[in-house]
Amino acid sequence: MYKRQEQRSPARRARVVFYRTPAIRVTGTAIETPGRIFVLREIRSIRRVETFTHAARKVALICSAAELVLATVAAVRYGAAALVGGGLTAAVTMAVAVLIDGRNNPRRMELHCTYRGEQVMLYSSSEQRTFEAVRRAVLRAAESISPDDV
Repeated sequence: MYKRQEQRSPARRARVVFYRTPAIRVTGTAIETPGRIFVLREIRSIRRVETFTHAARKVALICSAAELVLATVAAVRYGAAALVGGGLTAAVTMAVAVLIDGRNNPRRMELHCTYRGEQVMLYSSSEQRTFEAVRRAVLRAAESISPDDV
């Protein structure tokens, strides 16, 4: 036998909290951020956007690769093994700097949606675990609204 799914009233859904931190609160009826409250039934098209803030990282990788190639070509042409060693040292140093930069400046993940016809950002974080928890909570909250409420 199939069990009939219980329809929750709007007052009861408001008490359901899917996620709560000082930065965001996701309930059965709204998403609350420090500056704004978004009513769930007016949210459309929830999507994840990743912003990569590592232009300097790409430039550093390209420069270290070019430096290594130039050092190798010069060493082969002029027979100087010290140039290869210097090029390798520079490339390894650049790679370590890029890795340290990546840990200190991770990518930004943002949760965007259409709210009352306007494109807005609901939440952003550089911590993937926290971001995914918020994203899942927002999706669960959006799914909890019955089609009659929309």
